[in-house]
Amino acid sequence: MNTEDVRRVWPRLLRKRIRLLCDKLKIKTYGESCLLAQGDPVKVFSKDLESLCWAMLNIMDRTGGIGLAAQQVGRKERVCVIDTSCQWDKQTLVEQDGRDLLHQPMDDSLFPLFLVNGKIIVRSEELLELSEGCLSIPGIYARTRRHRVVTVSYQDQWGNPHCISADGLLGHCMQHELDHNNGILFINPERLLAEDLGKVQLLLYEQSQQYVRAKSGRESFS
Repeated sequence: MNTEDVRRVWPRLLRKRIRLLCDKLKIKTYGESCLLAQGDPVKVFSKDLESLCWAMLNIMDRTGGIGLAAQQVGRKERVCVIDTSCQWDKQTLVEQDGRDLLHQPMDDSLFPLFLVNGKIIVRSEELLELSEGCLSIPGIYARTRRHRVVTVSYQDQWGNPHCISADGLLGHCMQHELDHNNGILFINPERLLAEDLGKVQLLLYEQSQQYVRAKSGRESFS
């Protein structure tokens, strides 16, 4: 997705709430405890929840992402937002509530997709090795193993229940974001290919040392 061309139409009655949240929420980065916290189920579906979904989507667009989970902006809700329309033509399976969306006009597509209380209920046995990155761990990419197809049960921002099955980038992205809702990062040893684990650990160490040096430099001038 070319996020420079994204122009979301926010719900008119929620625009003020969304703007306030966009100014308040910031993407959290590796090392912050909120990224390892398991999300709380959403029980109340309100304007506040809908505003959070749209604010997260706006932040995702601004930072060039295709998915974002609430834990990445310091929130505890089991909420994530996704838009993988950039590779819609490469999907071979997208079914929502029993409807085959691949043969629907793009105007009738499911994006932006708001997953509330999402849960993977079916996983294919076949695994794929995929290159993965994360807005909360900038500059680091590594190979993970993901299920080729997943089926996810979820609620939308109004509380309506849905079920979606997908492969391709959408299936990959849903697995990544629902991991965030469970406090799991893609650099978790259970997700990474073993041969990439050492490389990632070295990069994380180098980044931490750069942060320490930068912080020390700022303090010396204070």
